[in-house]
Amino acid sequence: MQMREYIQKPFRRLYVIKKTVAQIIVDILAEVGVKHCYGIVGDTLNQISSAIKKSNIEWVHVRHEEVGGLLQQG
Repeated sequence: MQMREYIQKPFRRLYVIKKTVAQIIVDILAEVGVKHCYGIVGDTLNQISSAIKKSNIEWVHVRHEEVGGLLQQG
């Protein structure tokens, strides 16, 4: 196929994404048995925290990430 033919042909396959990466991550965490998730909601975790709200995992908000580590060990 010549480059000109390749450029002129439109994409024939359209992929429909049914899940976000955050939803996939939360699904995997739920499959391995995670019950609680400790963290600080912020700009980078907004998608993850939204996906956790829709799952059976309980989100526990902490004020500092070290506190989350201590809670996880307890």
